[in-house]
Amino acid sequence: MAYIVRRPRGGFEVRESTLTRKGPRSRTLAAFTLLSGDVIAHARSRSADPPDADALRRLAVRAGAPVAAARPDGAALALIAELASGRSVAPGLRRALLARLQGASDDDSLRWATATDEQRGQALHDLLELADRIPRRRRGVLSFPPLARRSAHG
Repeated sequence: MAYIVRRPRGGFEVRESTLTRKGPRSRTLAAFTLLSGDVIAHARSRSADPPDADALRRLAVRAGAPVAAARPDGAALALIAELASGRSVAPGLRRALLARLQGASDDDSLRWATATDEQRGQALHDLLELADRIPRRRRGVLSFPPLARRSAHG
């Protein structure tokens, strides 16, 4: 079971309590001054029973520890700052962002927009392999029917 304690000289610790034959024991999972996503990931990686990230944030608030904004909140704040300084968002991204904020889900286009070059390259490779496997029709040389000639007096 994870919990957060304030250290006497400042800072905080994410700790985990376990029950052994010799009684309860506690060990430090992570020390921090600001609970961030990296601290949470580190604590979860060291835990025998990884705590939920949201639960750790709630525990930190209860202990009086400063908590970094969640990634989406931080990204939203950065975007708002960019927009406030006069920069704009590409129209396609703007539409996707508005649709997503309004609850619409266009997961395929969002996955493609956020894909790495490696992922896009793999998708292209897969598509080309698919095209190679489509059977081709074998036909002779194309021939066209003769065009009827019009007489001069029609």
